Amino acid sequence: MKYSSAIDESGFTLIEVIVAIVLVASLSGIMIAFLSDSLVKSSQSIGRLKKVAALNTVMANITEYYNSHPKWRSGVSYAAGNFIVPTIRNGHFYMCKPPGGTSGATEFSSWPLSGDTGPDNTITWTESGLLPDLNAVRASIGAENSNQNNTYGTYRVEKNRCVFFPSDSEQDDAGCGNNILKVTIRSDQGEALTALFLF
Repeated sequence: MKYSSAIDESGFTLIEVIVAIVLVASLSGIMIAFLSDSLVKSSQSIGRLKKVAALNTVMANITEYYNSHPKWRSGVSYAAGNFIVPTIRNGHFYMCKPPGGTSGATEFSSWPLSGDTGPDNTITWTESGLLPDLNAVRASIGAENSNQNNTYGTYRVEKNRCVFFPSDSEQDDAGCGNNILKVTIRSDQGEALTALFLF
């Protein structure tokens, strides 16, 4: 009987295994160097998103103070004690007198600055007070170039002044005669929001 001494050549040689390990290690090092910066900065992106959300909340809180009552709308059912402001601001807000009712198809052309309105379909409104004016809103926001941490939130006031727009350009309005307040707030990460409040 004859025996075959053929060598089984189906496996890897030691040199092939070492070369494969070196290649995998090199590629892994390159990938880690490439992705590590992205992985570290991804948490910074989440932090920035949180700061932007917080800044939006601050502006929403300021806007809520400015819009303390909803505007009058036609054909709406109001309960006694509901408050509204005219669609064209006159500085006053009004309360729906008992028993309540539904507003008419058109708004009063001139809301009274004291006392009761005439009938608004089935509602009578009574003047109930003054809305926050420009100075009240400006004071609640804070001085320009100041850091604030108040009921609105944490922010930096970049701009808080009255403006007007003659000939499509913005100018400061020292007397606030045009009844436009421009507010720009900024987070500590540099994001900024601007809003115009009309009185």
